[in-house]
Amino acid sequence: MMRMAHLLNIQLPAFKRLYVRRVGDRFSLVQKKSQNHSCVFYQDRQCKVYSERPLQCRSYPFWRENLVSRESWERTAEECEGIQSGSPLVPIETIKHFLDEQQKQHPDEFFVPNTDG
Repeated sequence: MMRMAHLLNIQLPAFKRLYVRRVGDRFSLVQKKSQNHSCVFYQDRQCKVYSERPLQCRSYPFWRENLVSRESWERTAEECEGIQSGSPLVPIETIKHFLDEQQKQHPDEFFVPNTDG
C-alpha cells in the first residue's frame, strides 16, 4: 500500500481511507460499483498504479478461475490484452513464482496446482 500511495503522491492514511476496505481479516482495494466491480485504479483499460500493483494484480491472469479450462482462458483473453495472440510470452519461471507467492500468502485459497509440467 505504501508504494501505491507514494506513486499517487498521497499519505498512507489518506490512501487507506480512499482506496482500501477491510474484508474479513484482510484488506482489499475498493472496487467500482459500476463497471462490473473493477478495481478503482483500472481506468481506460489501464492500471493507474501498474508499476506498484499488488501481487494479486501482478499474478493476473494466472488465477485458478482463468486456468481451469481453455474456455475460461479464452474468456479472460477477451478483456486482457496481455494474453491475446501476439502478446509477449511470460516465462514459466515467472508464472511459477506468482503461484508460489499466492500459495504462501493465501494457502486456503491456492489458485492452481503448482506442477513441474
